[in-house]
Amino acid sequence: MKRLQITLNMLCLQHVAGIRNDSLDADTVVLEWAQKLCDQQFGSISELAEFLIEKQFVSSRSPHAFSVMTAAAIKSNSTIVGLRPAGSNCCASVIL
Repeated sequence: MKRLQITLNMLCLQHVAGIRNDSLDADTVVLEWAQKLCDQQFGSISELAEFLIEKQFVSSRSPHAFSVMTAAAIKSNSTIVGLRPAGSNCCASVIL
């Protein structure tokens, strides 16, 4: 089970980061699997990635997680403050 969670996390973060090797059908299969596993509906891989970060299935301090949460904050007009994510040269952090 843990290996499946890690694989799902990596797929989601790769998708959000633009490293896309899978088809839309594969994304749909991953979403269906995650919805069944989490008993929650996700409208996109990005929403699934946000869920995984918020529920701490992946570290919120990774550069990919930071990108996902920054995009979510921009969409929702959340506050962005001047902190850095671990191992990053970025100069902002997101408060949701």
